[in-house]
Amino acid sequence: MKFTLKTPATILALALFPSLGWAQSGQVTGTLDGQPLDFTMSEGIGGMPGLFYETYRYSGLFGVGIIASALEQSGNSIDGVMIFMDLESENASSPRDVTSDMLVDAAIMVVDEWDAGSQNPGRVWLAELDAFQRLEIDQLDLEGDTGAFSGSIMSDSFCLQDMSRGDPEPILQGNAEICKPGTVRFTMTTEAATEMPPAPPMQVDVLGRVTGTIGSDSYDGITFLADGAEATANIERGGAFDMVRIQAHSPESSDFLRSDILTVNFATDPATGEIVTDSNDAVNVSFFPDGIGSHYASDVGDGAVRATVSDFTLDGENGEIALSVEGQFCRVENLVAVEGDCKEFDLEIATEVLRAQAG
Repeated sequence: MKFTLKTPATILALALFPSLGWAQSGQVTGTLDGQPLDFTMSEGIGGMPGLFYETYRYSGLFGVGIIASALEQSGNSIDGVMIFMDLESENASSPRDVTSDMLVDAAIMVVDEWDAGSQNPGRVWLAELDAFQRLEIDQLDLEGDTGAFSGSIMSDSFCLQDMSRGDPEPILQGNAEICKPGTVRFTMTTEAATEMPPAPPMQVDVLGRVTGTIGSDSYDGITFLADGAEATANIERGGAFDMVRIQAHSPESSDFLRSDILTVNFATDPATGEIVTDSNDAVNVSFFPDGIGSHYASDVGDGAVRATVSDFTLDGENGEIALSVEGQFCRVENLVAVEGDCKEFDLEIATEVLRAQAG
């Protein structure tokens, strides 16, 4: 299963947002493989509140994505727990209408290793909805003078994942995942509405552009570097190959950091600059039109990609790449491809790429 609740857009927004001083309190307790867990509700990564939500709409549904965190820093290390949930309904129109029976996806991660100087945790114990033995939401109030979110999760499959690149990759022992049983209880309250506010104006250095069409619509996005965050076009050595990750944001979007995000990921041969094509999904293209929630992906259903690199140079920490990608991606809802809902795309990419930060 792919962990899709924490979209790249949300991670970037967390990294760039300043602390605004929410009045919140809460506790996350429990056990992981018999070892106690006890963490106080935090202000989150990059100063975000420990409990916040984000709304989205698509296909006649109203959705709410919740992120709750209890993170504690000791010296250069961060420990704690993060909880992610998506709730959707065609009858809801505001967070006040959302109830626990509208849950469509959830995940929880217990930090195993996180350097305080890194944007992402290094390793986490991750459990997803299909591996829960029990999920109870006792209280859910996301709008009004006092918000509250409490409940418990039990799973025998908290599995060790490498999160250093932003997306989880299973850490194997032999050919098997490393998993532990755990139970987590969470109780969080806030004295004000906890909706994620619009991202503030920020200064960015534009690295390049992604232009073309998605379906019948034109697309014009930029890659950039913002102070304190990873470049949205970067390259990282992964074994014998260089991993290229391009994330474009549309300046025309009503929510620059969280909507109309296009990602292109692939591996190249450092010696030739050519895309490594030893798999059916050598190039992955995804599109997030509405932030958290459903998205389009080229590696599901009838998705397909044809890519051509016309220029690729890398000199130390900096480089440039130009390529064209075309094909088709299909909508993913609740981790499943939606049959018959696909869009064709035809895009030109020209951007600087920066060496990813270590860690």
